Amino acid sequence: MVSGFAKAERIMKCLYVWRLNLWPRFHVLVCGDLERDAPQVVDVRVPTTPAMRGIQQVVLETMDACLKELRKTNKVDVEDLTVENGLFKSFDEVVRRQLIPYGICLERKPSSWSVI
Repeated sequence: MVSGFAKAERIMKCLYVWRLNLWPRFHVLVCGDLERDAPQVVDVRVPTTPAMRGIQQVVLETMDACLKELRKTNKVDVEDLTVENGLFKSFDEVVRRQLIPYGICLERKPSSWSVI
């Protein structure tokens, strides 16, 4: 019944415990209290200035141009190379993994792309 559940079966055997009861994280009474006094969520949005929108547009256009250059080579998988995916932290790892087999070394600094 509990095989593999956080090694519970092995620990139960060592302690000579034959029955395990798993309870939900919150008791029914606690859930009722939480539902009655629900937290208030405040959504704060900072409006962007025209200069901020301009900078954002230029960054997106630059990313798109760089990705188009990478797509021109037949060596890289283009499915993962999109501007939308470029907004995530793991994007540089995806690009690095695709380019390393072809002798291109990407350092962590964005301005230092070099060919081995």
